[in-house]
This record gives sequence, structure tokens and C-alpha cells, in this order.
Amino acid sequence: MIVLTCGGPAPAALRPTSFCSRIDGVDWLATQNGKEVDPSASVSADLDFTTIGRSAYVVVHVPSTYRPAAEALVDLATVVKQHTTDLRPCR
Repeated sequence: MIVLTCGGPAPAALRPTSFCSRIDGVDWLATQNGKEVDPSASVSADLDFTTIGRSAYVVVHVPSTYRPAAEALVDLATVVKQHTTDLRPCR
């Protein structure tokens, strides 16, 4: 089951040099067990994607059975953009 959580804290793995994925106008940080991962890499475990640079953090937990994991983010981008503001887009 894909789970979306709103309003959490900044992910501990978020650094100024973190890999940022822009998907349909929303920037995301991918983590696995709290550690940053490159979302284009082959991953066999659950992933968490957290919005970055927006007015609130939104976390999407995607189980390993759902691949490609980023497809869930495409489906959620419109809702995220409607309910949060883009403050600092990826560079």
C-alpha cells in the first residue's frame, strides 16, 4: 500500500548536495531506511520520497512491490501542487 503523510519534519538525509528529482513540477528526495538513494538506481526495497523546497514536507512511502516507484509521484503531483507552495525549486 502506498502511504502519503503530510506536514512531517525535514528528512535527516537532506543535504545541500542531495540528489533532487523533479517529477511533474514537484521536487523529491528519495530515501531508503533514512539514507539518500538515487531514484534511477535499481532498488529492491521500500522507498520514501519526500518533497523538498515546498511549504510543507509530504512523504510518500512506496513499497517494493510497486515499480517503477516514481509512477506514484506522477499520480500525486497535482494534489501536492494544489496544497503546497513551491519555495525553492531544484537547481
